[in-house]
Amino acid sequence: MKELTFVPVGNFLRDWKNVGGSTNDLHRLYADIERLGIQAKPLFGNLRVVRGRIGKRGKRGGVRVAYFYFIEGVTVFLFALYDRRKTKGFTKEELVELNGICEEIRREYLK
Repeated sequence: MKELTFVPVGNFLRDWKNVGGSTNDLHRLYADIERLGIQAKPLFGNLRVVRGRIGKRGKRGGVRVAYFYFIEGVTVFLFALYDRRKTKGFTKEELVELNGICEEIRREYLK
């Protein structure tokens, strides 16, 4: 199996730090995504969602991360996250926008 490449998009890393995420937490998230891959819960269109731990908070009270597992390129694009303690989920508008970005990425990589 090829090693995955993780690409944080936009403000992902800033948002990760803002919710209290450390480098170790991010590496745990990467490991979870590598384990789940395309089998993670579908979120909308090409997006998947994974639960992440932040510090001593477990996955249930941690964050949710929307990502695009681009099989053709063996690349994972990390788009957005939210703190489960503060937000119930992504809005429909956010999901439509993120899925549009997935399609743009797919078109660019398949040129």
